[in-house]
Amino acid sequence: MIKGKAKKRGGTKFVLCAIIVILIVIIFVEFRNHNNIQSMVAQFFEECMKGNIEYATEKIPDISKSDRIFIQTLSQRDIIQWVEVGLVDPLPKKTKKVSISLGINNNEYHTYIWVKKSNGNWVIKDLPKLETLEQAYVVNQHTKKNSTRFELLIGEKRRKLFCPAIVQKDYSGSICHLLVLDNQVADISPLTKKTGTKVLTVRDNQIEDAKLDMLDLSPKVCVYQHKNGEIKAATLEDVVPGMSDIDYYITQDTMSAVVIGTHFPLDTIRVALNTTGFKGLKHQRVDISSGKELVVEDKVSNISHIIPPNTTVTFQRMDDGILWTYGDEILLSKINRLHISSPQDQPINVPSIERGNDGFTPAYHGNLEVSKYEDGLALINELPLEQYLYTVVPSEMPLRFGIEPLKAQAVAARTYAIYSVMKSGFRFAAAHVDDSIASQVYNNTPAYPLTNQAVDGTRGEVLFFEGRPINASFFSTSWGFTANNNEVWEDSITKKFPGTPIPYLQARSQTPKVMMYPDNEEEIRNFLTSDMPEAYDALSPYFRWTARLNQSQLKAMFANNLPLLEKSQPEYVFGIDQKSQAMLSRQPFEIGAVKDIRIVKRGQGGNAMELEIQSNAGGFKIIKELNIRLLFKPTDDASLDIYLQDGRVQKNYGLLPSAFVYFDILYNDKKEIESLTIYGGGNGHGIGMSQYGALGLAQRGYNYREILSHYYPDTEIKNILD
Repeated sequence: MIKGKAKKRGGTKFVLCAIIVILIVIIFVEFRNHNNIQSMVAQFFEECMKGNIEYATEKIPDISKSDRIFIQTLSQRDIIQWVEVGLVDPLPKKTKKVSISLGINNNEYHTYIWVKKSNGNWVIKDLPKLETLEQAYVVNQHTKKNSTRFELLIGEKRRKLFCPAIVQKDYSGSICHLLVLDNQVADISPLTKKTGTKVLTVRDNQIEDAKLDMLDLSPKVCVYQHKNGEIKAATLEDVVPGMSDIDYYITQDTMSAVVIGTHFPLDTIRVALNTTGFKGLKHQRVDISSGKELVVEDKVSNISHIIPPNTTVTFQRMDDGILWTYGDEILLSKINRLHISSPQDQPINVPSIERGNDGFTPAYHGNLEVSKYEDGLALINELPLEQYLYTVVPSEMPLRFGIEPLKAQAVAARTYAIYSVMKSGFRFAAAHVDDSIASQVYNNTPAYPLTNQAVDGTRGEVLFFEGRPINASFFSTSWGFTANNNEVWEDSITKKFPGTPIPYLQARSQTPKVMMYPDNEEEIRNFLTSDMPEAYDALSPYFRWTARLNQSQLKAMFANNLPLLEKSQPEYVFGIDQKSQAMLSRQPFEIGAVKDIRIVKRGQGGNAMELEIQSNAGGFKIIKELNIRLLFKPTDDASLDIYLQDGRVQKNYGLLPSAFVYFDILYNDKKEIESLTIYGGGNGHGIGMSQYGALGLAQRGYNYREILSHYYPDTEIKNILD
């Protein structure tokens, strides 16, 4: 018994000794691990802060995007000043937590990193989560006890963050750069702010400001807008020429954020002026003069020159600026834009442009701007909206139509102008609209008392739908029906065709007692070959028209126009396999003899949407009404003569007057087209208000409000000056 107890005590001692030995070994190993880990982590941070990015990334086998941001930030010593490695998790694990302290702007932040064993060596598994918020709008900032809370807007995302310290300066309403460590604000600094004067040009990579000149945009520029008492995310599409309530925020000489205000003046419009004959916006030279004194100003350099009365000033583009001369003076302005104004508010003549059928010299109210534009000059006219309408209305509608149609035209033109200002399709040229039919014709006819009366009698009145100004499209003459917008135009955003329907721009009958839309080719033919005197548009010479073309004319037109259309819109004009209808690439466009022409798809209002051509060389498809009309554009070898219903003939017309057409074909013995008679109706795209229709409605007793309600149903008139 005694011997047995001794043996038991000896075994216990052995186990205890073994445990102690194992613990000593573990402690030794962990002590060595602790030293190795501390040494590895310390060297990692030391190399990071030296900018040795390659070494740092090698120590993280599974490096993440967050890890890369941390390493990059650490290499910038101006953000994180020092790092101190603390305690290592003492427990024997394959993954260990290491405490570290970071010195950021003289404040100490405590966090952790994780390390792991890999191929016998300790490497970094995870670094602290570090984010850099580059263009954050500080919506609110609150201090509570010993901490600060931020409410931020970053692009379209809202975020609330906590800072474990009191931030003395209030950054509310500023754009800031934030350093966020483990979801806590470690550093905040405001971006440099420049207060804008007036936005002129807006492009994808630049904004031109009247006094700050060209500002380069960051590829990731953020735009914010004050709206209805809130700050919201916006886009560059919301930055409109003429806008003055704007601030720019700069990072390293590049504009990284823009903040725009709620107020935008809708009483002023900027018009890009075309050359003589509306041949384009690029002027080779610009001449101006006035019976009164003029001021030419370089607003960037704050230099101005006074021009005596009755003196012509000539501007020309040079590689290094704008050369301008008057009298014996020769000046070179090495900036992008010159501003011309009349202190006595007198109109400014531009003799380098001719307008109207009689070739008169146009005079422009408001201010002019001359700027460098591609390999020429751009000419912009900024003026009050109501003044602009004084020469838009007579340029778009004849005086003989009378006061009610002219009032309807004034409201439609004002609405279209406001819609265009907000859309700013000419922002690349520092304008809202141009002065041609691409927008609405301006100053092609002098102002008249009756048209001025129409403008003044509707002053400030604009058509709205669901709280927004409408796209008040108008055209000359309907064929008895208007068209659906989506069956004529592609979607302005997606560029898909058919486009998106707009409720107030839908097909409607313009012929009393005729409410059914023609739904087959025979009905279309019968409708187009009848006089329809009861139709609202019946007084227009273009209400009914015809054109006749032979085989040689068709071949000449198609051979010239198909390649041009295919080049500009390849998704809508292309070759097809005549059996399978599959799209084919057919270059060059060999036409051969034209065998057939068919309208294969129409809109609800009767407009041609798709047309197919069959020829000896193959088939072709043309989609969209304007492409179909341009297919018949005359050439040197083929004239397009339009026979109007009043007996007149419009020789060599530029394109088919409309796409409301029927093709009557005579074939020869070879089953080829011998002659084509085109029966057509109307003039223009057919969307919105018909101007001749407005005349017809006025003759039936409609006032201008009733005319507008007829063409733009479910809209309301509001006065934007109230």
